[in-house]
Amino acid sequence: MGELLEMVELPQDFAGRYPEELSGGQKQRVNLARALAASPEVLLCDEVISALDSIVGANVIDLLRRLRQQTGVSFVFISHDLSTVASFADEIVVLYAGRVVEKGSTDRVLSPPYHPYTRLLISSVPELRVGWLEEAVQTQEAQAGIDRLVTLTETGCPFFDRCPLAIEDTCDQETPPIRDLGEGHLISCHRSESEFRH
Repeated sequence: MGELLEMVELPQDFAGRYPEELSGGQKQRVNLARALAASPEVLLCDEVISALDSIVGANVIDLLRRLRQQTGVSFVFISHDLSTVASFADEIVVLYAGRVVEKGSTDRVLSPPYHPYTRLLISSVPELRVGWLEEAVQTQEAQAGIDRLVTLTETGCPFFDRCPLAIEDTCDQETPPIRDLGEGHLISCHRSESEFRH
């Protein structure tokens, strides 16, 4: 146990502590140590830093990077925060209502993002630049009702009712094709690649 705690940069006396004696970041480190005890090839990290402040969250991300280098473990990192994902992931899969809408290397997916939902996620991250607030208002309008339950259907795009690029009588009725934009960059949308470049 001491070796595992050392791997996650905690003193060995943490083995005898109770959860209520630990901070949020320490709890995440203990959870990582517990997961590493099984010598996994892949670890699932579901919103691993969402409840942490930005400094502690950044430290946890740095720890995950070091663990990846030390152990060779791969991570499936689930997060709504694409800026964090971009700083950590080699590949990104963007899901909406359980369906893949965009997939590829981090660089290909994020610069520039093609799928309207990927764009929406990126634009929801605050920026220190002129015009960001106005764009954020447009984003909020596009997200109106995003917390409501999404009706899952076998046909149509699940994002059509919020999509600024939706095609009437197509997006709501036909399952979007998966388009290969090159180098493993896939997008699920009725719009053509050229329409996203504008």
